[in-house]
Amino acid sequence: MTLRVPLFLALLFAGFASLAQPRRLSLAQSQAAALENNVAVKNRGLSLTSAQEGQRAAHWRYFPQVSAFGVGIYGFKDFIPAVPELLPKGINNFYLAGASAMQPIYAGGQIGVANRLANLQTAVSEVQVAAVRDSVFTETEQKYWQVVQVQEQARVLLANERYLDQLLKEMRDNLRAGLIARNDLLKVQVQRNQLRLNKLKVANARQVALLDFGLFTGLPVDTLTVLSDTLATVFNPAGLYVPPAAAAKASNSYQLLQKSVEAQRLQTKLKQGDYRPTVSAGVSAVAAGVVNRGIGSTFTPAATGVVSVPISTLWGEARHTLKQRRLAEDIAENNLANGTNQLQVGITRAWYDLSEAYQQIGLATETQAQAAENLRVSRSSYRAGLNNLSDVLDAQAAAQQAASQVVEARANFRMRLSNYKYLTNTAH
Repeated sequence: MTLRVPLFLALLFAGFASLAQPRRLSLAQSQAAALENNVAVKNRGLSLTSAQEGQRAAHWRYFPQVSAFGVGIYGFKDFIPAVPELLPKGINNFYLAGASAMQPIYAGGQIGVANRLANLQTAVSEVQVAAVRDSVFTETEQKYWQVVQVQEQARVLLANERYLDQLLKEMRDNLRAGLIARNDLLKVQVQRNQLRLNKLKVANARQVALLDFGLFTGLPVDTLTVLSDTLATVFNPAGLYVPPAAAAKASNSYQLLQKSVEAQRLQTKLKQGDYRPTVSAGVSAVAAGVVNRGIGSTFTPAATGVVSVPISTLWGEARHTLKQRRLAEDIAENNLANGTNQLQVGITRAWYDLSEAYQQIGLATETQAQAAENLRVSRSSYRAGLNNLSDVLDAQAAAQQAASQVVEARANFRMRLSNYKYLTNTAH
């Protein structure tokens, strides 16, 4: 019995340890979750479905319009009195029923234009779905790297805390041996306490970044969540370069601007149809009679043709309305030209930002190596009595700052890279 208790406790602690294992999330997992859970992506998908339904609805305008009607009248008194020998009983009711089918033959081109507009709306919705997916994909990546940056800053501070703890132990040993003054020990303690305060700030920043990341992606996160991708992988982005003009025309934004111009032109054609003749033909059948009187007719078919020609609007409203529509077309074309220019400028700026970020990594890495060497030499010189403790602490602070700058430069490179891929439509 005494052997079972330790075994039970060991199993219990093992269970707790397994529950406390960190949950690791990769960038690919995070992006897949964000695309599945993001409200904007869901709503754009619903908008696309709605546009497809509108496209199907517009197609039915090519088919005949079928309708039926019925009218019944009942009088509490005879509204046609009885007529001897001709109408033995008065008439107190009447019914009229009919059905018709009208087929548009020519509607000023409006049916075809309406279908083209519906098709265009579906195409616009498809581009919007792609655009919002790219946006969520890129924003997830940027939020991911923000968390990773804080994680790696925490590692830098942890490494420097260990260094200061080791230095502090050395100072205590030297103080007990009477080799240094107590003031040197206090200097190390002050610097270590400042570093611990920075660790607390970084830990709080990580929690805020994790919360933002979790809410955006829809993933459950907590203090044990660890993002597994690192900032260590760096490459020359020269192979990703896309000429700004080509990149602009491949972007979702350019496609939407183009479709805006097309939509304005179709709206003009639709309005022109209002001022053109319309021709339709159909068949109808009507029956009328009196209930329970033996008076009435059977359904009698008849053919119908309708021609409508607008006249008065042609020299008044139409001229000004169509001029207004053409002005709307000009505005859309101007927006396309201006938007294309702005896209090229934004892509060019993003490329230079990316190139600069890559160069910053090299400079920061070189600075870190120099700062680490300076710290090594300063501590060796201090042990040899060639400089004082303040020089060592200054070198340690410089090395810590240089290491932090490398992390910042690498994170900045990742941010710039994701932005450039987004603008050049190469995010996936």
